[in-house]
Amino acid sequence: MIELCRHDPVADTLRNVFHANIVEIPEARIQPLIVVAASQDRTSFRGAILPLLKKPTSFAPPQIMQSQMPAVAGTKTRAVSIDLGLEILGNFLRGFGVPSAGLSTCFQGATAVSFSFNDVIRFFVDIGELGEHLIGSALNSDNPAAAIFFESGDPYSCYILDSSISSSDFTIAVEKSQDSNFKIDVPTISQVVSAANAGVQVATSSSVSVSFQGNRHLGFAFSCLLANLGDSGKITSLEPGGEIPQFGLVHGMNVPHIVSHTPDHVLLTKTPAMLTADFSEFASV
Repeated sequence: MIELCRHDPVADTLRNVFHANIVEIPEARIQPLIVVAASQDRTSFRGAILPLLKKPTSFAPPQIMQSQMPAVAGTKTRAVSIDLGLEILGNFLRGFGVPSAGLSTCFQGATAVSFSFNDVIRFFVDIGELGEHLIGSALNSDNPAAAIFFESGDPYSCYILDSSISSSDFTIAVEKSQDSNFKIDVPTISQVVSAANAGVQVATSSSVSVSFQGNRHLGFAFSCLLANLGDSGKITSLEPGGEIPQFGLVHGMNVPHIVSHTPDHVLLTKTPAMLTADFSEFASV
């Protein structure tokens, strides 16, 4: 987990307005109606909800709506150190399938950078409609991907994503440097990106900023609800309760952190942070 600056205009908007959790690595599979399993020390994205339900079921996916996010698009984050900035940049590029090895030399002399997202879209479902569609639905304990919610002792809690915030375009800008004549080595960056053949284009409007424009939207934040389960896995309520003392690792250390709850969503960290989610166990049933 990467801790973010307090009072950052982008992080504050995502968390305080949209009640969204920010992830380290953008991921195309961060979408509404995805199920997350969480315990005190592990999380696992389990895939879309419909395959996890008992059959026959009356559940039909509610309409997924979308809206532009002008409050986020184009807004710069607070400046962070070049080391942290390169770590964030590397994670963003990994999401698009571009290796970041060797790019640090392209920013030689920079001391602080900021980020901004463009073409930001929020995909979401109405919570009331989602609840209506879930009436009478139950998770299927015989489905291996859902069995995690029925383990004896301390079963995993079930969370449902009701929105994802995605972008296909982000920019890194150098805010401070050791030399007033500093320039980003854009040609080298372009060579690295082009060699990856990942559908990403490099663009620049100044000598101190560079943009990466992908051919698809990747989710970099999401909001979620706790799905309380009754007898036989029946989904009885959607609420912002529950606890996830640890959603990821803080710089590789096994350190728990506190969960905060908004009126209708779950914030998985009390302070602004980028979450390390276990996408390796994202069920594909």
